[in-house]
Amino acid sequence: MSSKKSSSSRSSRQSHRSTLSLTRTEIVINVYDLLSPGRLSSVLWAVGASLLHSGVVINGKEYAYGGHDRRGVTGVYWTQPKTEPPGGIFRTEVLQGFTFATQAEIDTIISAPRPNSTAPPTTSSPATATTSPAISARS
Repeated sequence: MSSKKSSSSRSSRQSHRSTLSLTRTEIVINVYDLLSPGRLSSVLWAVGASLLHSGVVINGKEYAYGGHDRRGVTGVYWTQPKTEPPGGIFRTEVLQGFTFATQAEIDTIISAPRPNSTAPPTTSSPATATTSPAISARS
């Protein structure tokens, strides 16, 4: 009986990553105001209203969803953190939490196929954004 328990315990340990190798990675949300800088955008921001865009930063890449410089192409893309969208200004960052996922696991989650994912890979010149064909969609 104990040998069965021992071998099942051993295979369980082999199927999971070692807890010693886990690295905690911050997940931060960057918030951008898409209104032109000025009195109106400042007042709206102060009262908690505006036209906002956000990106999620994990391991030095900021992931977002939206349009690109190629007509009709949209989807999940990544840029360098705090790269302001055209006409937008960076407002704040919010610590969302942490993950213990590896970069490979994060990439798998981000690039998981979605319905209607037919757009080709693209690089957006204004923000040097990269779109994965598995996660982009034509609108």
